[in-house]
Amino acid sequence: MTTTLTDRQLILLETNAARDKAEALLHGLMQAKEEAERQLAEHEQRDPIKVVTGRSSIDSAISTTKRMIQTLNRRMAEARRDLLDEDMAILDEMSSDDDFLDGNGLAGNGTQR
Repeated sequence: MTTTLTDRQLILLETNAARDKAEALLHGLMQAKEEAERQLAEHEQRDPIKVVTGRSSIDSAISTTKRMIQTLNRRMAEARRDLLDEDMAILDEMSSDDDFLDGNGLAGNGTQR
């Protein structure tokens, strides 16, 4: 079965996928920060960037990623306000389909723009 998505639906799905990737990135950054801090403490060293600027480069990346996630969440909420119930049902169905979105947008499940 082929489902035709509106531009707004497609944007919501792609934005949701981008947010999910950003959340995974944030998780990875936080783990990397913990490991870097552990390594620095183990070798009794300090982060040279943090010494100079007061903030490590990974702290900056974490903050930037958090802001990006917040922005994506706000944009998705704005776009969802104008959708009809049947639009939301289609989006819920499509977003639960693991094959729907790949790293570049639409995947080959028969869904078209």
